Amino acid sequence: MSTAIFEIFRMGKHNGIGVNAKGFWSASQLDQIAQFYNQAIKPAPLVIGHPEDDKPEYGTVKRLINHEGALFAEAEIDRTLIQRIKNGDVSGISASF
Repeated sequence: MSTAIFEIFRMGKHNGIGVNAKGFWSASQLDQIAQFYNQAIKPAPLVIGHPEDDKPEYGTVKRLINHEGALFAEAEIDRTLIQRIKNGDVSGISASF
């Protein structure tokens, strides 16, 4: 596995799926998300799409970082996912809270 840091979310208006995904996300909310994320309590898996069972898992988020209104993940990433990204099989990033 490789370690990488990449942007997963930005403050501002979002129209995601689900009642908690719609609305405006503030910098202070991103601060709270980054502050309270704990891999040991509930690890966030890296998956393709939003599968209900979070499988297959291609890595795990180690920590979250809020920087200038953007939320970044530091994650351990499986080589399979890295190759799928390079091949263009993955079109974007969508965070699930």
